[in-house]
Amino acid sequence: MTQCPGFTETGKGVVTQSEEIASGNKRAIKKFFHRLKESVGIVERTQFSKKLSETMEHFDQYKVDYTHRAFQLCLDHLSDALYTATQENGRFRTAVPKLELAPPPKEDQYEVVASCLTDNKTFEDYRNHKQQVTLYEKQAIEHREYLRRARRALHNIRTFVQHDYWVIALQRTELDSLRSEMDFAKADLAAEKEEQLAEQKRKIYKKAADAYEQKLAEVTSSMNDFPKHRKSHVADVLEWAKCTRSYHDKMAKLLGDDVVKKD
Repeated sequence: MTQCPGFTETGKGVVTQSEEIASGNKRAIKKFFHRLKESVGIVERTQFSKKLSETMEHFDQYKVDYTHRAFQLCLDHLSDALYTATQENGRFRTAVPKLELAPPPKEDQYEVVASCLTDNKTFEDYRNHKQQVTLYEKQAIEHREYLRRARRALHNIRTFVQHDYWVIALQRTELDSLRSEMDFAKADLAAEKEEQLAEQKRKIYKKAADAYEQKLAEVTSSMNDFPKHRKSHVADVLEWAKCTRSYHDKMAKLLGDDVVKKD
């Protein structure tokens, strides 16, 4: 069937489409100016509860120190320090696709020394040559096991720094966006004089408010879990310290046994 001139595939006339585009542009401009006024404090902005705001601020400072004060320890600094203490060679502290500490096969520092002693014929004439090779091979095994256990001990900290924090940050970004949408819908409704349009805008405002409240509950729940995160991070540090002490005790024993054999 031949369509009338000016009739589009959507079933709307060109005039109707133009009116909708103009209406959409007008709303976008009004929203832009509303957010501009919001940014300078001219219009009212929905505020989070004092408790939630303080928790968010503490949450951010806990993850990363924005104040650049040397005495204020944050989880990023602590995590870096622990991983550096565990694996001193920065080449093996890879973060992509996931944080690893163990070097590739035959590249551990003790494996390199053992290989050098084995391959270099110069050392074969030394009296305790085989004993030294065996010692470094055993140290390599202990070192790799330590790297594995230490990394596992810091699981909760690593997960929070690399994943959990950013999931919550995304939730908060979405919450801010929904808050702006709700505040604009509220202001737009308050400014409307025509009852027919006001009824439509009441529905828009209710939809925006419901979406905001739903996301607010989600963010609040995440913030309420913050103390649990902190508790698990303390447990990680204690487990790492225990693991590190055990490693050094084992390495000291290997060296002690080697000294006894020499005597």
